[in-house]
This record gives sequence, C-alpha cells and structure tokens, in this order.
Amino acid sequence: MPWEKTAKQTPFIQEAKALPGVRYEIQISRRFDPKSLRNALLTAAGLSDKALTHLTAGDKDKALKEFIDNFLKPAGLSFIDELVYRFLLTRGDTLGE
Repeated sequence: MPWEKTAKQTPFIQEAKALPGVRYEIQISRRFDPKSLRNALLTAAGLSDKALTHLTAGDKDKALKEFIDNFLKPAGLSFIDELVYRFLLTRGDTLGE
C-alpha cells in the first residue's frame, strides 16, 4: 500500500522536528555543542546507519568537522535549516529500500 512508506517516514519526521529545538538551546547558552547532536549531525553529513558501522570514531570525527566547517558554518544563522534538510535527505534515502 502507498501509505506504508508514508508511515515509515513518521519517525524520521519526528526526529527532524526536534532538531530546531537546538536553536533555542543556542540562544540560551550562546554556544553550540555538536556532541549533543552527534548522531543527527552524522546523518545530516550523509552517513547512513549502515555506513556508520564501517567507520572508526576518528573517521566519524573527521566527517563531522568537515561537515560543520563546509556546510553548517557557511550557512550562518540558517545552519539549523541546513541541518534539518540534509538530515531528511539522508533519512529519505533509507526509505528507498
């Protein structure tokens, strides 16, 4: 049924909806702690759950640094939107089964 794929999307949408809450956290603390969003950042960086099983902690750290430096920092105040959109694109790929 066509709605089955839509139902599978729900957890990903809920997870993505929580990401903008980071904006509030940043406004309060005036800083961004990537450790608190590590899994979401790795996903937004284009790394699937399957790909993550093949990477070392060092590989993941390098991917995060490059993603933050090359995509989130240049986005400026819109970095949350950049994070959410990229997160959803990667998660959407997992539905292609």
